[in-house]
Amino acid sequence: MITLLLDNKQVILKNGTSIKLTRENPFFTGSGDYTLDVTLPLAGCKQNLEVFGMLHFAPVSHKPLATKKYSFRLLTELLQLEGQAVITNVTHEEVKIQLLSGNSALNLNALGDKGEQYIDELDLGNAYGELWDKNYTGSRYYTRQTAENTATWLSALPKSRRNALTHGTREETDCVCFPIYSLADEAFSNEHGVNHWGGIENNYWVNVGENYSLKHPTDSFPDDGGARAILSWSYGSGVCVAPQPYLSFVLERILLALGFVLDKRHNALHTKFGRVFVANARHTVRIAECLPHWTIDEFLKELKNLFGVYVFVEGTRAIVKTRSDYFEGNTVEIHHAVSEHTTDIDDEGEQQDTTSGNVAYAFTEAMPRILNIGEDAYEKMDIIRVKTLQEAETAFDEMTGEERVASNVLFYVESTGKRYASLSIEDEWQLCEVDQVGPLFRDDDFEIDTELKIIPAATSRDIVTKRYRYVKVPNDRRGIYSVDATYPSDGYTGNDGGLNGGYHIPYLVTADSRNPQTGTLWSLHEAIVNETDTDAEENPKQEVMEIGVVSTANYVSDYLVGEGNYQVQSIVSVPYAVGVPYMVEDGLMVVSSLLERANDLDFRNTETKTGEVMQGNLNIDTRVVRQISFTDDVCDPNAIYLINGRKYLCQKIELTLDTDGIQPLKKGYFFEIE
Repeated sequence: MITLLLDNKQVILKNGTSIKLTRENPFFTGSGDYTLDVTLPLAGCKQNLEVFGMLHFAPVSHKPLATKKYSFRLLTELLQLEGQAVITNVTHEEVKIQLLSGNSALNLNALGDKGEQYIDELDLGNAYGELWDKNYTGSRYYTRQTAENTATWLSALPKSRRNALTHGTREETDCVCFPIYSLADEAFSNEHGVNHWGGIENNYWVNVGENYSLKHPTDSFPDDGGARAILSWSYGSGVCVAPQPYLSFVLERILLALGFVLDKRHNALHTKFGRVFVANARHTVRIAECLPHWTIDEFLKELKNLFGVYVFVEGTRAIVKTRSDYFEGNTVEIHHAVSEHTTDIDDEGEQQDTTSGNVAYAFTEAMPRILNIGEDAYEKMDIIRVKTLQEAETAFDEMTGEERVASNVLFYVESTGKRYASLSIEDEWQLCEVDQVGPLFRDDDFEIDTELKIIPAATSRDIVTKRYRYVKVPNDRRGIYSVDATYPSDGYTGNDGGLNGGYHIPYLVTADSRNPQTGTLWSLHEAIVNETDTDAEENPKQEVMEIGVVSTANYVSDYLVGEGNYQVQSIVSVPYAVGVPYMVEDGLMVVSSLLERANDLDFRNTETKTGEVMQGNLNIDTRVVRQISFTDDVCDPNAIYLINGRKYLCQKIELTLDTDGIQPLKKGYFFEIE
């Protein structure tokens, strides 16, 4: 027996009904369960009329049916499905519906009533939404949902709360707020100030407190009369606040906008890449305005390509799994396979994920050329493959000075994937590593098979120099020591700690604008009289999504201070953001220990999280499809199948339901696991 409920009301199936059900594996197809038309009687069927109304009468308008959706549950002894049903045909006698379950229901909602939906056009709410939605009392709190007052609103919060909101974990906040430099505007978003203060006890530095927060004109040092240090970020009269939502939070909000609930506990993007955020530089409070103009399908595809995560839907509940977790499911053995089977081979087809082929980031001009030479350069270079770096060094040593100057040779070390070229450093030609975040090559043709549009932002510190300086201030006087000031001459000056007079803080760089996307209204007059269109966009969005990773560093400095040469030890914990795990200074790549600890986005490194994604855990070829029919009482497309001693992954299963339940004969489409 099969039972069908629409909007929690049981409906009557047409006599002799036979339902063709296809169960697809979302991992391969992006779809879930769906049926061909299911016919339900209307005329004379009171039970069905209670659900559909008088649809079969001609005077009744059928226009609302184009967007009408019903929740459904389909119950059998072997299978239970729930999802959404849509009407496909109405006559005087009957109505035909299609049942969509799992990711097929997700795709239906993603399509929307007016065609494909874009993630930057969904209602995703505001940054720091939980606080925006509260009605604060008192003059210090602001509730207007505008970008212009965001800095003032944040500055009114207690400093501990502000720090948690702007630099906290996903458990503490939905958005962070790290400094990012816009090449388009030649200015920073999210200017910062760092305060660190304390005093001297028994000839040693004593930490009293520290604060790392969004810079605002009202910020000041604590009135404690102790020693102080400041890293002052000052790039203009105002502060451009650009919320940077955690990527896992963005996914949760997008699915919620489509009608599906995703809990952090079931979000593998959060558990695996919880520190990753969207490196937004745009001055806005709207989450959607921080995102590129992508369709929902494009967004989910890019998540899969870089992070190896897949979205699965069960009713109104969403689950996000990694590729490795997905294939740890049950193994089902087929005992009653029909002897006849067929195999479809598409030798010109493409593999369907990033575990094969050549993969590259679609970097913008913000990425220094030394870190990413570009795909076009490989067509012009003389690529020499070597097994080890020592072989490259030997070949370089044998080159004459003229050969080194004119060289277009790129040494490609096969054992590591690293690349080296002849570059002039301080008037001396040297063999230098280049293309540190260039493509991952698996094939010899150096052509890119998959281009990743979720990309790490550039990490830099060479546009401006920022540094800490520590000053001992006597208890009987108060002073503020800025980066640009000269040292006091009263003997209470300490030596600078850190590199080149201070601690350098990495920051992100984007080619994107700080300004929200705007457009000029289309004018009928201009179109007719002047034959010009005026709807051109200002500040168009990038075609990529730049991301960063939250990290934290402890700066430690030992030095002597004051007339008595007191020993001072200072420890400051500073959160910072990393895009690519490399920085460039004076045109040359610099590796920082700060960045080496935040290299999750270096997918060429097999020891990183994205590197693990690129390796994969199963070797399958999606270009060869085996079609096998069987009569076993199984129909789960997500299981691993054991058939005639070989293991397969299932692409889809086709089966038939009638009034007696599921018919025994089923047809599966399988990819062999090598």
